[in-house]
Order: sequence, then C-alpha cells, then structure tokens
Amino acid sequence: MFEVNQQRYQDWQERLKTDQNFRKFWVFWSNYSSPLFIIGFIYLYYQKDWVLMAAFSVIAFAFARGILNPLLAKKYPTKRPYQEWNFKPIESKLLSWVTQHPNSFPSRHVMAMAAVAGVAFWFNIPTAIFFVLIAALTGAGRVVLGYHYPRDIAFALFFGTLSGLIIVAMLRLLLFTDG
Repeated sequence: MFEVNQQRYQDWQERLKTDQNFRKFWVFWSNYSSPLFIIGFIYLYYQKDWVLMAAFSVIAFAFARGILNPLLAKKYPTKRPYQEWNFKPIESKLLSWVTQHPNSFPSRHVMAMAAVAGVAFWFNIPTAIFFVLIAALTGAGRVVLGYHYPRDIAFALFFGTLSGLIIVAMLRLLLFTDG
C-alpha cells in the first residue's frame, strides 16, 4: 500500500483549485459515483435472483454503514487528513462536509459500497467486480479530496466486501435451510 504524506495532500488541494477537469473528475468519484450501482442492478434485472440480491444488498449496506462502520470509528478515532494538516477540502452539499469528529477510519462511503459488492459476489461475479471498481475509485476520490487516508479505503474495501459476503451467507442459511 502506498503512503500519502502532507505534501501530497497539499499538492492535490492546489490542483483541485486550479485544474477544473481534475476537480470535476475526483469530485464525481468521491461524491456522486454511487448511482453507477444502478447500472449493475439494471443488468441484474435479467438474472433469476435479482430481487433477492437487491434485498440482501439493502441489508448489507445498512449493516456496513449503520452498524459496523460507526463501531469501528468509535473504537479507532482517527483524524481526517484535512483535520490533521489544517486545510479546507471541497465540500458537497449532500455527501461530504467538514466535521470536527475524528472519524476518518474507515470510510463509510467505501465500506457501504463494498458491502453491496460482497453481496453481488454471491449472485454475479462480473457485476461484483464492477461494484468493487466503483468503490475503489470512490475511495481514491475520497483520498484525493482529503477526507481519508489510503488505509481507511483499503480497510473499508476489504471489510465491507467481507461483511457483504457474510450477510448473504447468514441470510441464506436462515432463509433457505430446511429445519
């Protein structure tokens, strides 16, 4: 895993201010890429179990974002790059805003997306790979904008995907076993 230092974040912040295309690209991936998951679900609409996958995805998303992530953030409070190095990142009215809480670790955005990808691995591997790529690019955007460190993203990708896989395994066991 590569390490990102204060100088790298300062360089990115300067480029985000001066290069409109760089800014638009990373703001999109950081904040507005999640609707691309709809493309995956449209593709899955023609699959046998798409309703089941959609339901399991909602459960995995809620678990990762609403339970697992807050527990980890509380157990391991970590300052965000903009908090540690005192710069003002680009904010989004809907999805990214400056906070004083030390909740960089792990990334909520990426963990929730990766949980849905984990669910998709049970149903359709190409769609799951597509979802992981979207989550990884979202994570890269979160790093470039100064909201997260690479370790926050790597952890969120791994444990989000793992939580999605575990949620599906548990739900299948509960719902589809005779007994």
